[in-house]
Amino acid sequence: MKHLCVIGDPIEHSLSPAMHNAALAHLDLDKEYVFEKAKVPSAELAGFINRTRKGEFTGLSVTMPHKVAVIPFLDELSQEAKIIGAVNTVTLSGNKLVGHNTDGAGCVMALKSAGVPIKGRNAVVLGAGGAAKAIAVALALEHAGKIFILNRTPSAADKIAATVSKVSGSRIETSGLERMEEALAEADILINATPIGMSGISPRTAVPKDLFRRNMNVFDIVYEPMETQHLRDARMAGARTIPGVEMLLHQGAVQFKLFTGRDAPLEVMRAALLEGKQ
Repeated sequence: MKHLCVIGDPIEHSLSPAMHNAALAHLDLDKEYVFEKAKVPSAELAGFINRTRKGEFTGLSVTMPHKVAVIPFLDELSQEAKIIGAVNTVTLSGNKLVGHNTDGAGCVMALKSAGVPIKGRNAVVLGAGGAAKAIAVALALEHAGKIFILNRTPSAADKIAATVSKVSGSRIETSGLERMEEALAEADILINATPIGMSGISPRTAVPKDLFRRNMNVFDIVYEPMETQHLRDARMAGARTIPGVEMLLHQGAVQFKLFTGRDAPLEVMRAALLEGKQ
């Protein structure tokens, strides 16, 4: 039996095992693979990765707070992981541990699945953390026309812009939140890549409701609750909305292909996620 595992701290509420195990069962791979979860405090990360290197696990899904900390323990990084400087997936190839980042690809796939074109379009990304960086890089690789990164601390947004400018000809602009109205006035795509709106997090939204427009595509990476205040306000304004569970689904589908070599059964995985959220 090949063991796959999602690691992080905390990890109790992760929906990854339900999503992946449903896909494995659907493809009759559950006799070959099993997907587990493990709470791994930072002090225990090195030891856990060493267990993976020895073959105890054949693949890992990596979540907070280990996406950057795991890199020194790996042998190789994919192109996306190198650019982003963060890893959310680890595969064992022979005796080599390879780090990947599927977050940006998950965002792009969620947008495309919803019928949202990216090439030549203007996108606004809220936030400047690891998810924002992965998303901005992915948008640039898809040749977005302009990417406007807004963050409470503009210097953090500037660092992402410096990375993104190296991988694409997309125009990059950064600012603090005071230019939100200006940025959103020309936005085709708005992505909240912050935890704002997550259950238990205050405030509930970073965007004044009167800035949403009918011709805007609004995506929120937060998936708990399913419809955040951010998405609710956008929907009421007539915008197209995409919930964060779609990014979780699609980044997981890319992981599944890396782990098993098989295409992921998206509808099976989506059903497992929605059932797990009930």
